Amino acid sequence: MAVTTAITNLNEAHQRLNLRPANRADFFSEWQGELPALSPAEVDTLDRLKSRYRYYQVDGAITESTVNLILVSPLLELLGLCDPPYKLRGEKYVSIEIENGDTVLKGLIDELIVQDRFWLVLLETKR
Repeated sequence: MAVTTAITNLNEAHQRLNLRPANRADFFSEWQGELPALSPAEVDTLDRLKSRYRYYQVDGAITESTVNLILVSPLLELLGLCDPPYKLRGEKYVSIEIENGDTVLKGLIDELIVQDRFWLVLLETKR
């Protein structure tokens, strides 16, 4: 979501939206069922991406293009979401407004992947 005037960096987003890292195994109820096991290569890739993200996140001012390069593209590739039957759509101009107290944050869908009932939406962020 393009919140260039309201929120200018990741640290400010964490502070203003009261975001906290969640490392609990039960954080997502969807992950509690039977899931396919990850291969050792997939685990290594995810560990590397997590470390990479944390390295860049320390500064708190990660730009959209940096996130796309270091995290989003490798994850989409790892998940196979760039290939059929999935369709990747970038920069869809649909307005999204979120009320946060007295502030209304406005933004756009940056990337959208749709396959039947599965939707992956990435909201645009800009510095």
